[in-house]
Amino acid sequence: MRAVAERRRGAIARDQDAARDVFASLVEGGDGPIAALWGRFPAVVSSLRPVSVFSAEQTSQVVPAARVIDTVVFAGVESLSFAQIVPALARASQVVVLADEHSATGTAVAQLRENLPVVRLRARPRPLDARVTAVLADHGYGRELEMLPAPGGGGSLELIEVDARGTNAAAPTTRAEVAATLGVIAASPPDGSVLVICGSREHAEAVAAAVAADPRTRHRAIPTVALGEAAGMEADVVVLSTGFAPGPGGRGSEGADFLSLGLLAAPVGASAMRQAIVAALRDVVVVTALSLGQLADAAAKAPNGHGLDVLADLIAVAGAGRLAPGEQGARDWLLGDIASRLRAEGLTVGVRYGVGGDVIPLVVGEGRAFTVAVVTDDALPAQGTSLRDQVRWQRSRLESLGWTVAPLWTLDAFVDPAAATAGILRVVGRTPRPASTDPALMDPALADPALMDPAAAEPASLFDSEPVLPRRSLDDDDLGWGGGESRSSREDELRREVPPHW
Repeated sequence: MRAVAERRRGAIARDQDAARDVFASLVEGGDGPIAALWGRFPAVVSSLRPVSVFSAEQTSQVVPAARVIDTVVFAGVESLSFAQIVPALARASQVVVLADEHSATGTAVAQLRENLPVVRLRARPRPLDARVTAVLADHGYGRELEMLPAPGGGGSLELIEVDARGTNAAAPTTRAEVAATLGVIAASPPDGSVLVICGSREHAEAVAAAVAADPRTRHRAIPTVALGEAAGMEADVVVLSTGFAPGPGGRGSEGADFLSLGLLAAPVGASAMRQAIVAALRDVVVVTALSLGQLADAAAKAPNGHGLDVLADLIAVAGAGRLAPGEQGARDWLLGDIASRLRAEGLTVGVRYGVGGDVIPLVVGEGRAFTVAVVTDDALPAQGTSLRDQVRWQRSRLESLGWTVAPLWTLDAFVDPAAATAGILRVVGRTPRPASTDPALMDPALADPALMDPAAAEPASLFDSEPVLPRRSLDDDDLGWGGGESRSSREDELRREVPPHW
């Protein structure tokens, strides 16, 4: 995209008169033929990329029926039905679909998946709370989502339980839940984005009206949608407000033990819940008046594919306490050596830092805040891609979480750990101290100035006098190369064994 923009900018700068005429023709002619413009202004038109952005429902109003679009890219269509995207398909010569099949509540993604080749893309990790990622992993995503920690601990998961009862029967919204949701929005950082996803349309309308009327929130743009309508939406904070409340006796209408929970209890309820959770870039807040027991009663009679279990697991883990990342796995002596050298510099270090199986080999920071992630070649995933692509992906996913990445090759750490440590220190922003004057990395016996005379100092062990890796083989001497004292005898032996015909 950057190269395309530079090419277009250069073409306009070189021929400003032609660029002005092209712009005037497009404004006056609207959908003028590109071939005619190409013939008149080839240098400028060849640098342009005509792109139209519109929703699938607007296709018939924006694009004439006779026009053919070279490439139609569908994004955020998980909530649409197949009938809603047919007008765009009818005008496309090539189709590209970017979608999350796990969060699709409409039929468009499933129909397109059956008729198009599928390429699975890696999902970039997000600084979500590890409990949120664990719930998503248990309900469809598996190992597709990573639980890599973010600097500062990452996002949060908060549960706000509301004591609310419907008037005569199970209610889709109550004043108590609306007030609790409004309080969460008002307390959120003003510079961050907030998305409210409600369990029913009635609750979404009530929350939107309260946000518009409250002086604390009416100046902010707070999208409020019903469950299952959040496809393609993202926000720093997602407020999941279920909006349903049981009747006066804690049950549904007429004493039934099944709560009418709308889309939550529908066959696409699990997809709708996943769609709501993955919209969060960092924090998730759940506002509900439903207890785990009530959700279990409703799930017993709900059809397959309902989202009650997803909501129940989210509520359960929210009350279990935060999963704090820490050191994981077995002892690694190479990393342990580098870590001890960094700690001697006054830095805070964590070895194999993370939650569960997704860890960072080494994290470094000052005080309590880790800021630098040290990646090694032995931590790369065993996949069919090249080493270069694996290293690039490893670095990009950590940088997307906010880490400053420092590479560490295991061979460098083995051969010259001091130089490897110095490289990490430079990334942290520290100036490495000279190795000869660093008492933390020296033998305590050599710290005495009286023993610093090389002539007086004796090696304490074999490793002090000989390198770890030998500089020559055992037979690398005159005898091994055929020289020395045995040379004359060897020549005499060769003369005796010369065949007669030589």
